[in-house]
Amino acid sequence: QLVISCAQSLGIQLKSYDLDEWLDSQNWTQNVIDLINALSKLYLDRRIGLSKSKELVRLVKNNEDPDEVRKLSGQQWLQRWINYRNSKPVLQEIPADDYNNELFTSMKLNNDEIEEFSSSPEQAAETMVNQNKDVSNIKSEDLCNNNRKLQDLFAADLFEDESGLDKLSEQEKSEYKSLLKSGSRGKSDIDTFTTWINTALSPEITIVSLIKDLSSGYILLKLLDKSKPGCVNWRNARKKIRHKFDKVNNCNMVMKLCDEQFNFSLVGMAGSDIVDSNEKFIISLLAQLMRAYSTRQLTQLLFQNSTSSNSKKQKEVTDGDILQWVNLKINECEEVQSKPITSFKDRVLSTCIFYIELLKAVRSNDVDLTLCNYDVKPLMNSKVMDKQKELRNQNARYSMTLIRRFGGELFVSPHHLCVMDNKAILAVLAAIMTISMKDSQK
Repeated sequence: QLVISCAQSLGIQLKSYDLDEWLDSQNWTQNVIDLINALSKLYLDRRIGLSKSKELVRLVKNNEDPDEVRKLSGQQWLQRWINYRNSKPVLQEIPADDYNNELFTSMKLNNDEIEEFSSSPEQAAETMVNQNKDVSNIKSEDLCNNNRKLQDLFAADLFEDESGLDKLSEQEKSEYKSLLKSGSRGKSDIDTFTTWINTALSPEITIVSLIKDLSSGYILLKLLDKSKPGCVNWRNARKKIRHKFDKVNNCNMVMKLCDEQFNFSLVGMAGSDIVDSNEKFIISLLAQLMRAYSTRQLTQLLFQNSTSSNSKKQKEVTDGDILQWVNLKINECEEVQSKPITSFKDRVLSTCIFYIELLKAVRSNDVDLTLCNYDVKPLMNSKVMDKQKELRNQNARYSMTLIRRFGGELFVSPHHLCVMDNKAILAVLAAIMTISMKDSQK
């Protein structure tokens, strides 16, 4: 369960996140293979890309769309880099059976006995590995077996050791400004929402450029329907976007649903703001939608039989409901030190001790309080230097690990929890409450 939940939190798209399906002997092997493949891709993408190596921007052609460039995978960047090293067009595709040849040539090895990899594969692979044994753990047989994942890993090791790309000059930074710029909103929020959406709608939909990919309105409709099944009339939606009017149609549907079905606060926002990729408004909408998604299971567990036949509007879990529950639950447990909190803004939450002890109250036998750092003090001002940052993070990580181990869904980081991000606090408390409600119904 912890593996599956962690995969979700990383935004890894799998065919299923259901524990029973994973444990099914017929699905187990393929599920593990899919997970390893996804992890290897994610690992490569995080190592090789513009966010980490801005010098790669030199390998972008003048007419390329900036949004498409930001979607390039680590493997695609490595291919461009190898072509660049071999003085070939950077966009040229490298056939799988020719990858070792191109990689060998790009290394500029001074070996008169071997002209290219294919002339003596074993000797060439041995030479490549020996030349870089201090920077890579890849073995010569890994290259000879044409394992693309290991070939890419070897190429990534070479790139990080010596890419041959000088740091950008101030003039180049100005020239490539449109490609290097990040969103005005903190990248952390963008990453959180991207991870959440990719996992929530897996495996049918994948987004890379959050704001642009949502502009058609279709993905937002899918999210709304996922949060409240049946709320979208799909006959009126446009999946295949032919022109801007289809986008406007979908986005107007989104706004109507947000108002009538979800009661979101979106003052001054219209469907056209989504179409035009207004980041501020879209982030506001996503924050409220993520809250609705986080509490959807709670709503079903608590109010599944409370909707009257004369009313279509189902009761919703409120912040007050969650606050009341956590305080009652923490009072029930005699083993904990935490006292009831006054609100979700109570600074005591910044120690993250409360979450661990709340989990102890929910699953007493599965939580080890000796792993909790009780010396951590409340963070009264998140802008000043936190001398207990590491201990605070340890508490946050332990509480999040427990939630995932117990089957809870989380798409926030320990940092979000430590600085008391509203979305993170609600998500964690809602997840713990959901775990408890599910346990009580077993």
